[in-house]
Amino acid sequence: MAPVPDRLDGAPAVLRRQAEEFLRHGVAAVSPGLRPLAGLDLTAATRLAPLPYDDAGFSARVLRLQLDQSTDQSSRRLSVIARHVDWVAGRLPVGSLRRIFHPLCGPGLFALALRAQGVERYLGVDVGPAVIAFARRVAGQPPAVDFEEGDAQRYRPGRESFSTCLLTYEALNAFPPRRARSLLALVAATMQPGGWLAMDVRRAGDAGPVSGRRCSYHAGGSVFAAGPHLLLDEPTVLGRGAVSGHRFLVVRSEPAVPVTMFHSLVWYYPPATLERLLDCAGFDLEAIEQPFVLDSDVPEAAAPVFVLARRRS
Repeated sequence: MAPVPDRLDGAPAVLRRQAEEFLRHGVAAVSPGLRPLAGLDLTAATRLAPLPYDDAGFSARVLRLQLDQSTDQSSRRLSVIARHVDWVAGRLPVGSLRRIFHPLCGPGLFALALRAQGVERYLGVDVGPAVIAFARRVAGQPPAVDFEEGDAQRYRPGRESFSTCLLTYEALNAFPPRRARSLLALVAATMQPGGWLAMDVRRAGDAGPVSGRRCSYHAGGSVFAAGPHLLLDEPTVLGRGAVSGHRFLVVRSEPAVPVTMFHSLVWYYPPATLERLLDCAGFDLEAIEQPFVLDSDVPEAAAPVFVLARRRS
């Protein structure tokens, strides 16, 4: 019996057939000649184009997901952010949250939550134009609260120094080791001696078993494309669990419209590797805790851990 596609209510017959072929035979049935994602080694995986967060349309669609208070995908619900901020504030010395640098800051929701913590200066940086535009509208006015649109890995905040840096939304896991080291080095360069780094990360081994191919029809569009389309998801685990990956294919009903492709990779760092990354950037690891599970749909074993590290003097 042929596998039955899921979440295809309302899909045209041509897209249902595409989904069935994908479930049976994989990506080659939809895009001939395309190698399965599972066949890549880690070197090839690092060369895959990242998600286009700097694209205006993609950024606008991501923003809608980030503001959705029913899920912790992409961003965090306001209630979770409040708990996160309370956890950080409760473990840092008084005054540590006065000057905050927040690369990959998202739509400014952390800046809102930090208002009650005596913040005197907050600088957020994100590559998404729609995300930054929203953050500027809701989170405050410069110079106390400021947002810059740009690549956090290339951003240099001038001569400012900060008492605390936040890396939220499991930001470090979006980068392979070399780029993760570069990001931590940049963070260290922005901080005053003795300053704090607070981040949440996925633990090594969280990739776990990966279920088979998935299909869904989006009549009103999705994060990956506007308008009605079929979304095919090819998940995999690479490098013996070091990386989990997804390849997303956007398929339209019109044969003349080409299939578009996106990749999302999550890199997992064992505690020893994480400590080495921090040490190389000039940080001492102070704490790793799992204060709460982010989402009721996420098992406790897959919830991120919260990390505190201190920049050496």
